[in-house]
Amino acid sequence: MDTCFHMRQMAKYEDFNFSVSRLTLNADCAPHQHDFNELEIILGGSAINSINGFAFPVGTGDLFVIGREARHEIRQVDALELYNIAYDASALRSCNEDLRGLPGFHTLFALDALYAGRSGIRMKLNPAVFAKVKTLLEELHAEYTNGEAGFRSMIMCDFTRLLLILSRNCESGEKAGSIGKIAHACAYIEREYLSDVNIGRLAASVFMSERHFRRLFGQIYGMSPFAYILSLRLAYACQLLRTTGQSITDIAMASGFSDDNYFTRYFKQKTGTTPGRYRSDGPKNPA
Repeated sequence: MDTCFHMRQMAKYEDFNFSVSRLTLNADCAPHQHDFNELEIILGGSAINSINGFAFPVGTGDLFVIGREARHEIRQVDALELYNIAYDASALRSCNEDLRGLPGFHTLFALDALYAGRSGIRMKLNPAVFAKVKTLLEELHAEYTNGEAGFRSMIMCDFTRLLLILSRNCESGEKAGSIGKIAHACAYIEREYLSDVNIGRLAASVFMSERHFRRLFGQIYGMSPFAYILSLRLAYACQLLRTTGQSITDIAMASGFSDDNYFTRYFKQKTGTTPGRYRSDGPKNPA
């Protein structure tokens, strides 16, 4: 049975599900799994990396994302130097809308479901991007190692910058086929979810039939495109409830719900409470 690594083994701080390590490997790594996501960037050396049985060579400037519970092995190691970042999926859910609006973000970090049982996500960084990423990783590693006051906030800022740089430089549409198309479509949804998003036209914009688009979207995200849109609208409504003094009706309209009665029913179905109770139970800063 493969060894299974847990976040609690990797994380230096008990209340922070995040780890960044700089490693030098001179021996093979036996097959293993982990209950977290991994981002690895190769600094030097070489090896054969295997993810769920798919083997490929790695060297300087290579990056790969390994999903939760994937089977991972490293063979034929020759002075392999790398940064390893272990993170929980919740770190991605907190990313800003402009980052989630990039197709590359979805290709690299948000399509884990489709890659269960596959070879993970891989890309090669060009020299200019690699130099920028390496500098940022050094800062990230120093913050994590030193643990100075406010280090968690600084780490998440640096991690977000890293995700942004990588997402900008991921040529998803050219390298991932249908995956890139779904990534572009989802990025559009992340930008336009407050408007009237027509699923048929969205599917056509990425050269898919609506039926195939809905099927593939559901396979990747575990919900229909419309359900995904509603989840984004709900999150935005929650933000308005906690940070503004707008009426429930105005918030419903501002969040893309044309019927405030439907909004209230949907809100309670998903959160277990009413919009008014949600507002009164939490902190707010009326505008």
